[in-house]
Amino acid sequence: MTSMTEADDEAVRKRAIKYIQKHWGSLGDLPKPLIPVIWVTVYKSLRIAMRAEAEGGPKGLVKNMLVGDRRLMQSLDEAIIRIKLLQKIIPIIRSHTSSTAKFADAQLVIDILKWGIEDAGSMSGIRRNPPSAVRQG
Repeated sequence: MTSMTEADDEAVRKRAIKYIQKHWGSLGDLPKPLIPVIWVTVYKSLRIAMRAEAEGGPKGLVKNMLVGDRRLMQSLDEAIIRIKLLQKIIPIIRSHTSSTAKFADAQLVIDILKWGIEDAGSMSGIRRNPPSAVRQG
């Protein structure tokens, strides 16, 4: 599924929408900058999972490891971690009564998932902002 067809893309898109609706319902109550990050994370994660399914599920993953291509397995592991992060943090963000707290947690998730700042939780907000965001802001 390296080059996805329109049908493949549509199947992933539909599955991503169903997944988001099933697990989190409408995202309209979340900080606006977080919504596309959730969408892209779920979409990419499901695309990887569907590729693994297409290659035979667990058999395909094991086969890839045996022939030396561990990228699919690593990608699937990363996708699972990203989805688990969303599953844990979205209810926390929703539970905040302060919009400042909602935006702070949302920014942390954006820094981790969009910008790849894996240790963002231990950094100050100023250090976490990528150079492009600082220039625009």
